[in-house]
Amino acid sequence: MAMSPRTLRPRNALHPEAASWAARVVANGGTVGTSLPAVSAFCRAIDAAGIRSKIWRLNLLCGGTSGTSVGISSCLVPLYRGPTSTGPQYGGLTDAGGAFVGSDYNETGSSGGLKSNGTTKHLDTEFAQSNISLINLHLSVSFSQMDTSGTAERVLIGHYNASQSDFAVLRSAVSTGNMEFFASSFSGNPSTSYLSSSSHLMGVRSSLTSAVLYSAGVSVGTSSATVGTPATSSFSYFVFARNNAGTADTRTSARIRMYSIGQAIDSTGAAAFANAVAAFNTAMGRT
Repeated sequence: MAMSPRTLRPRNALHPEAASWAARVVANGGTVGTSLPAVSAFCRAIDAAGIRSKIWRLNLLCGGTSGTSVGISSCLVPLYRGPTSTGPQYGGLTDAGGAFVGSDYNETGSSGGLKSNGTTKHLDTEFAQSNISLINLHLSVSFSQMDTSGTAERVLIGHYNASQSDFAVLRSAVSTGNMEFFASSFSGNPSTSYLSSSSHLMGVRSSLTSAVLYSAGVSVGTSSATVGTPATSSFSYFVFARNNAGTADTRTSARIRMYSIGQAIDSTGAAAFANAVAAFNTAMGRT
């Protein structure tokens, strides 16, 4: 009697994209640390939610050993670099982050993730804004230890080109007590009350008249105001700062646990995405 293919299939086989991430981490001088099973489970959850093609770049900022240069080499390798693993890939093979040192990173625990100092450190994804439409866009981060002092805005992820007035940012504005998602223009952008942390904060613009801000998969702000058709630019998305025509500004000292860039995701997908991130954070003790 022939054996069932299900019987022959290893029950705990790594997801192919997790295996690819692991190989790229090692090639970058890092190690997978204790993260690999959780990364594999995350990949399967994203597949099951049917939103993989919407996520064009994602980094779970994991792997390696906490507090070491090996940890930095590991956590700078993104899990996803395109809407599929075999099609076009966007941005650098790693996130450019030469200013970070071992003590900025913890793989697991409540301080898990990568922390900036808010003055000299940021990541450059090398993912150009022109690669993806500002009116079919999501930006997301999981973060803790958000800045709580001062009045300046603090950008978690974003870019800006004043000469063309095109931009997309997730930011805090301490002076107004808001968290805000800006995409395409200075009007018609959703916001919510200031958050010192979020298991998954995501801004989505799906058209010229629709934008939503989600926290933990729940809509916390919407806008139906009409915005102008955006221009495009070659400036890339920065993390922990805004890329202002090639220069990092409005930096944050938050601890970031993951980020993503991709196409608009609907409310069902937003909830599933948040659940997948929360499950990963739980598996890593990042609570």
